[in-house]
Amino acid sequence: MPQVAATQVESLLQNLALARPHEDAVYLADMVAPVVPVMKQSGKIGEIDPTFQAYRIVSSKTGPLAHGAKSDFDVSTSATYFSEYHEHWTMVGDEEKANADSAIQPFLDKTWLLMGLHKREKEAALLTLLAAQWTGAYTAVPTDKWDTYTAATSPHDYIQTKMNTVKLAGGVKPNAIAMDEFVFTKLMNHPDILDRLRYVVAAVPGVAGGVYQNGLASMKAAFSAIFGIAYVNVAENCLKNTAAEGATATLASIWSDSVFLYHYETPRVGSSPSLANFNWKVGVDGQATNGIRAEIYRNNGDRWDTIRVSTYRDIKELLIPTGFLLTNVLDAI
Repeated sequence: MPQVAATQVESLLQNLALARPHEDAVYLADMVAPVVPVMKQSGKIGEIDPTFQAYRIVSSKTGPLAHGAKSDFDVSTSATYFSEYHEHWTMVGDEEKANADSAIQPFLDKTWLLMGLHKREKEAALLTLLAAQWTGAYTAVPTDKWDTYTAATSPHDYIQTKMNTVKLAGGVKPNAIAMDEFVFTKLMNHPDILDRLRYVVAAVPGVAGGVYQNGLASMKAAFSAIFGIAYVNVAENCLKNTAAEGATATLASIWSDSVFLYHYETPRVGSSPSLANFNWKVGVDGQATNGIRAEIYRNNGDRWDTIRVSTYRDIKELLIPTGFLLTNVLDAI
């Protein structure tokens, strides 16, 4: 059996690949489910005050020889995480290296490819989780589609209603929203939204005469001003090939026309984010901040180097009532 001669963690390659745009794409998984580095592959998740004891109004009136009202909250540790191993790998042949103008370029290109596959896979896993967990009272399909530009439709009022639903169910107001750029552009060009620009135009740079002069950047600033949502996350070129392997490629948006309203916080004791990505920081040295590790190794006798890009992760729902999933918001996508 061939023996591995050496395995090297390639910090330079992974950092260069992470810094290089992936098809000019913007993925949202880490913006929706913030990364939580953990030192063990599995463990318990502490949920602070799941029964909302902190929201109770209890009389604290008391006499001079008595204590006031005793108050406390629960901590639930019933939820757990398990960071599963994910790996993509490929090879760089000796001939490919010899023919390259720059010795590092074949390794950089292949590492970049594998990084992109990890990002795309994680994005799809997030959408699958949203569809599975945000059901019943925490999901809806708008009757009036956002690309139906009639006076009777008001995406603004619809979104505001769902924001209030989250506030009353989860105890926090959504401060973030995520969707595909095609859906976002349709929404921001709806007459209902354009009409409201008049009231915020002075506070939004790059908007004049009802025109978004700086594209998505102006649209995001306008949306934030109109809805009071701080984090406006828009997936750009976030695509998947839905065709069978070997068939003609059919590209589609990973997000399709789904929209997720949620509460975003950096996970910490007492915080209440809707989701988190538990990333096992095994072998911290050489591992990127988002938990992705790039390695190169070569078996004795081989005529190629193997590049392996791997991560341990578990995207988990934390507080379902602090999020709301909208699906099929457009007539055509």
